Amino acid sequence: MKKKRYMIWLLAAGLLAAGNLYAGGFRALAQEEDPLIEDMGEEFIIHSGEDLEELKAAEQAQTESVTEPVIQEETMVLEPASADSLEGFLAELTREESPTGSDGELNIGAYIRETMEGYGYTVSEQNFHEGFLNENGVDAPGVNIIAERGANAQTRYQDILIISTHYDSKTSPQEGDPLANDKSGAAVLLETARILAGLETDTDICFLFFSGEEDGLYGSLRFTESLEEEYRSRIVGQIHIEQAGCGENAPWVLLTADGEENLLGNLLRQEGLAESEIQEEGSLAETEASGERNSWEYRQDDATSIRHLAQAGIRAVTVIQDTELSELEADAVPRTEKLQEITDILAMTAGKIMSPASGSLLG
Repeated sequence: MKKKRYMIWLLAAGLLAAGNLYAGGFRALAQEEDPLIEDMGEEFIIHSGEDLEELKAAEQAQTESVTEPVIQEETMVLEPASADSLEGFLAELTREESPTGSDGELNIGAYIRETMEGYGYTVSEQNFHEGFLNENGVDAPGVNIIAERGANAQTRYQDILIISTHYDSKTSPQEGDPLANDKSGAAVLLETARILAGLETDTDICFLFFSGEEDGLYGSLRFTESLEEEYRSRIVGQIHIEQAGCGENAPWVLLTADGEENLLGNLLRQEGLAESEIQEEGSLAETEASGERNSWEYRQDDATSIRHLAQAGIRAVTVIQDTELSELEADAVPRTEKLQEITDILAMTAGKIMSPASGSLLG
């Protein structure tokens, strides 16, 4: 894969006093992992564009975000998304259908758990019953998979960032439905988790793979209902990934429960527009000629797994491609380059939030 160079200006933020104790809610890793990034012959630098404090102020004032860059203070290195990894994840995730409560879902869930544990995350499962019958006619539970990693920087905040998707497939899909077994979001999360596994962070990170999404958003509902107030109050936001990689000319859009901008969506849009700008001039011209535009516009829609955390007062945003069903039917297999694109954008956004230089997003 051709390697890209990303430069994002990072905000210089004051660190908390050394006596500030970590008030965890996440379990710390059993052992310190070696850094993910090794000397690969080229440095991949992530850069931020806009001052995080300015984006936060813009969110509070409900105004347009400031576009002036800040002076570079620090850089961090992230590996770009791997085509081989994404294709491998997608092959494993789609090898069988996985309706809620089915043996197929248990098998796919076991694969996700083993993969995330292999990257050093602490994984737990949340079972819930909603009357789903498996292929044997037995009332089987849906299973949310929760993969957590605690902050490991010298200065730690109480922030928790949630990155989510779903891994169940439709229980009674219509014949020929190209999204009946859509697992593109799960592939993106697995690759993002791999990239971020060795990153120093002052923020707890939680990867959520919801069950019961296709038939009523039950997984996100049960997760939200189970949250204790102390944990809920520490969540700085939820980024949810839906269908990705399908549709040659489909732009990325941001869905929020009220259609309004929020900080996480603005950070994603910032990285998405930066991704477009670094394309080679010829490729960009071809993209514009084809009509493909990464507009990153906001739309009102809570028919995804952001609904319940948004109702709990937590900023939440869904990233999805605006794709017509007719286009999906002709392009049902996710395009690797589009999966790489959204993975890089998601990893850069999360990396910026996790960086010790960014400070806390609470308050």
